[in-house]
Amino acid sequence: MKIRGRDQWIPWGHALLILFIGLLFTGCATVPRQDLSIKDMYPARPAQPVAEGVEPIASQYQVLAGRAAEESTAKEPVHYAQLLQTGDDALLARLHLIRAAAESITIQTFLWKDDAVTRVLFDELLQAAQRGVRVRIIVDAYYPMGEPRQIAAWAEAHEGLQLRIFNPFTATAAPTGGGFLEALTFRPRGVNRRMHNKTFVVDEHIAILGGRNMEGTYFDRHPTFIFRDRDVVIIGPEARRVAAMFDVFWNHERTVHPFQFADVQAEYLSVVNRPHPRPSAQDFIIVGDLLEKANAPDLAALRSHMAFHPIASVEFTSDRPSRSRYIRRRMTRITRDMIRRAEESLVFQTPYLIYEPRNRRDLRHARRNAPGDVEVSISANSLATSDQVRVYAMSYKHRRHMIRKMGMNIYELRPVPGDADLIVPGYDHIQELFTEYVPDEGDKSPARIRPTTPRVALHAKTVVKDGQSVLIGSHNFDPRSTRINAECGVIIRDPDFAQLVEADIRRDMHPRNSWIVARTPMPPGFWAKTSRQISAGSSRLPFLDLWPQRYMSSFEPVDMDNIVPPRQEDFSQHYRDVGHFPEVDDPGAMWRLRFVKWFGGWARFLM
Repeated sequence: MKIRGRDQWIPWGHALLILFIGLLFTGCATVPRQDLSIKDMYPARPAQPVAEGVEPIASQYQVLAGRAAEESTAKEPVHYAQLLQTGDDALLARLHLIRAAAESITIQTFLWKDDAVTRVLFDELLQAAQRGVRVRIIVDAYYPMGEPRQIAAWAEAHEGLQLRIFNPFTATAAPTGGGFLEALTFRPRGVNRRMHNKTFVVDEHIAILGGRNMEGTYFDRHPTFIFRDRDVVIIGPEARRVAAMFDVFWNHERTVHPFQFADVQAEYLSVVNRPHPRPSAQDFIIVGDLLEKANAPDLAALRSHMAFHPIASVEFTSDRPSRSRYIRRRMTRITRDMIRRAEESLVFQTPYLIYEPRNRRDLRHARRNAPGDVEVSISANSLATSDQVRVYAMSYKHRRHMIRKMGMNIYELRPVPGDADLIVPGYDHIQELFTEYVPDEGDKSPARIRPTTPRVALHAKTVVKDGQSVLIGSHNFDPRSTRINAECGVIIRDPDFAQLVEADIRRDMHPRNSWIVARTPMPPGFWAKTSRQISAGSSRLPFLDLWPQRYMSSFEPVDMDNIVPPRQEDFSQHYRDVGHFPEVDDPGAMWRLRFVKWFGGWARFLM
């Protein structure tokens, strides 16, 4: 056999030899490890005098932090929590806390994308550094922060603002296709082991934790795609543990300075000592009136739903950057423990729902020891909302097992929820902010659906147990989070707070906002029964799952005022079948889904 190049035919054997030699040489490329001497070779611009007369703004966060410090004891720590349910609230809180910081700000995130929101946030962080606040940022290396010149400009913006990148797998900050292939071939564990933590800590006693990355889509600022996510602010002694874990990652050998990358080094002279670019007028328009509101001393007085709650118990937990089997699974053990101890209900919200056998064993253990049945309800993405078709395909493949064998109730989000204005404040006017928006190659809004308003997708990672305790963090409840990534989260054991979160998730599950996944009515006859049995066996195969008949479908109520549970006997009389992939118009997406279902079951742990 031969393959054809641009101008000539190349034998397969020669092509493979060329590929092997290329990989051999690129495999010798040096992947950076922490070298702090690089700061002397490529220093940030010299320290400047602290801006005179610029003081942190007055903040109720700082008042409560002082109160918690005074009233806490070793046995009875005092904490306050604030729920950030919308991206708008989350962005407002971050802007406010940056301006309220007196000593330090640390940010740890999986993704930082150069867009209007992050440019405004970076500008605020730079102003904080200029008034004497120590600012440190860690970003995972998997997705580049931006072009090398932009990274170089961020890295040398100010001596008081430091940037590091976790676990690079190529010698450049912007990996090429060949660089990624080389890393995947020679260092697969390095490519897969990612820092998925998301933390934001101010003065070591105020911490934000949750699922939001640093990009406009997570803060209700994108014309075509909005992530429905969840954060929690923790005020009190436990925030110090979040700050301490940040230091563990900051000092790890795989956390490197940006100027250790060859392509960033090459841009140093083009940015050093030049004025740092300010956000554009359009950037400030997109952030809108939050810049003024951020100066309000008490955000809870400005927005009543951002109230501060005294909480009975809070515990931060995080995997560490090392690959130790015991340490790596700390978040997994916490999650499994919550499942096994459930007595009444487990309410999950997760973007990526993938079946794991251990979860079935944990649920079986809970139901065996619970005084009654344990309800398990899941709020997840539909194909119309998912940003990862291959991951949704793996969930689709195991629907029957999750619903029939594990007894789950699965609710999949609609791309334009009925309660869109509650989920995304100002939903109908978002596109007006982007009057000159031009989609880039990374635009997450696929061709399969083009609503006139932004598509909403789930990104929150939350579980509520028995209406008594809640886990909010970065863990997706999937095999990758369980076995590979570093994850973090916070467990709040407080009935009032847990029920507040549960009510918000159950609103997302309402038929106005989600379709219900349920068993399709079975027609009479031998062939229908046989087809279902074959489908059940086919879905268990790691590959060649080719049987077209599916056991489950998506449903919506005939009458919104007459809603019944999905397991009620007369369910089919109250609901209509809307198909496996409602509101999906792109045949390519469905074919990619089918391909993964047919041949990709073996790769479940990598999703």
